Amino acid sequence: MLAYSDFLDSQAFGVGLTVGLAVAFACGFASLFIAGRKHRSTLAFFIIGFLLGPLGMLVAVLVAPGESASEGMRAVICRRCNARQNIEISETQYECWQCKLSNSVGS
Repeated sequence: MLAYSDFLDSQAFGVGLTVGLAVAFACGFASLFIAGRKHRSTLAFFIIGFLLGPLGMLVAVLVAPGESASEGMRAVICRRCNARQNIEISETQYECWQCKLSNSVGS
């Protein structure tokens, strides 16, 4: 037979779990937003913020900004050598400046 104190403990656990998940999602989304403004991977920083909470948000704040493409351009990374370069948005293929591999770009 369950006692009243067991019910309170299970209810407190449910509330604690709900609050914990809400904080985790809030930290994840805050890290995602900060990383997006710094031209960093939003998915990676969402996961970092979700798992590490406020510490993950601090990591997102302290990380150096990534490189962004100029207006009318987009940044691409070569699939062979991982070299980063900017190409025009309308281009569907480009030649890597480093390894000279012809790459195609998904639209």
